[in-house]
Amino acid sequence: MSSSRSSRTRKVLAVSLAVVGVAGLSLASASQLSFSSPQPQMQAGVQVAGACQTAPLTVAFADPTLSEGKFRSSTVTVSGFDATCNGESVKVALLDASGAQIGTTHTVATLANGGPVTAPIAGDAQAIASVAVTIY
Repeated sequence: MSSSRSSRTRKVLAVSLAVVGVAGLSLASASQLSFSSPQPQMQAGVQVAGACQTAPLTVAFADPTLSEGKFRSSTVTVSGFDATCNGESVKVALLDASGAQIGTTHTVATLANGGPVTAPIAGDAQAIASVAVTIY
């Protein structure tokens, strides 16, 4: 009976270790995301950066204002561009949870002084799940 109990204990420990390992890998993968934001609920992003960008970009939403009975942010600002990106073009797209674009892509033809780039929000800011930034 003791060998059956020790075998069961080993199985439980092995499964527990596997679960902890998978959870650790998930956290390690999430820590690689290079977007940051002052609002924890907006920590999603699509990382598409040109070779000139090595530092994390910061995404911030404008302070909400009351509009039609709801508080809404009207713009999103991406900052923290490396100086080596000056002169490059930048596109900012807002995406919902399914990856569909919200509104139109905001384009800056020539980045100056490390940005920032401010894009208007068309529609509900709460629908934004990702901010895609392309430097080219």
